[in-house]
Amino acid sequence: MQLKVREVKVHRALSPSGIYGVDFSLNPYVGCQHACVYCYVPFTYPSILRGRKWGAFVDVKVNVPRLVRREVKALRDASILVSSITDPYQPLEARYGLTRACLEAMQGSGVHVVLLTKSSLFRRDLDLLQGLKSCEVGITVTTLNLSKIVEPFSPPPHERFKAIKEASEVGLETFLFLGPLLPAVVEQELKEILDSAVEHGCGRVVVDKFRLRPRMKEKLSEVLSVLDDQDTFLSKVGQVGYFEGLKKEISMLCSERGLEVVFCY
Repeated sequence: MQLKVREVKVHRALSPSGIYGVDFSLNPYVGCQHACVYCYVPFTYPSILRGRKWGAFVDVKVNVPRLVRREVKALRDASILVSSITDPYQPLEARYGLTRACLEAMQGSGVHVVLLTKSSLFRRDLDLLQGLKSCEVGITVTTLNLSKIVEPFSPPPHERFKAIKEASEVGLETFLFLGPLLPAVVEQELKEILDSAVEHGCGRVVVDKFRLRPRMKEKLSEVLSVLDDQDTFLSKVGQVGYFEGLKKEISMLCSERGLEVVFCY
């Protein structure tokens, strides 16, 4: 798939966030090369597509570091999530370095940064992350065994775990984002994923469920094709009781492993 890259300028860098525990979000890019098949963004924010296919375009906000430097001056003890609707360390970051420049812009400020990614590229910026007043670094892991199918353009999970261990070893607070919980997949891998989190220094697990958006079924066909019971997958997605049951199981497994757990549902 050919990627169309467009350099743009924006009027503001930080957006008020509706995510629990986070005041603002920072997205240096619009669009994401990772194009995970379960991604909710193109279905929740269709206006950013403008007729384009998700995963085939990235808008690069070339002036965002300068805006960050100006905007954080007015903030005290605010928390900033990097990023919420795109991966801050998607492959183009190696070329443009926008996320790194934003971290440089936040040096000396009082903000609390929560960095979340599916990439191992963040280890390049461990020096800047250590220089922030307050910082947490998290990796997303949805599946270990089906990552090549559901996240074909992301670094494999073992690379993410290796990178988060490096962050932990230099003294950064680290966490695992376990989500979205994919029915008929997560049950088979839950213990292995949590064991890997402990092994690689994560002290906390943040969990979110899978939310089926309208028109997502077609995009999920690749996932469904490798499952023995596709109907069970789709039926469980809509069952509140199913995810509540998982919440109890995950809580128990995390407690056994000494992991703090936070649920986003």
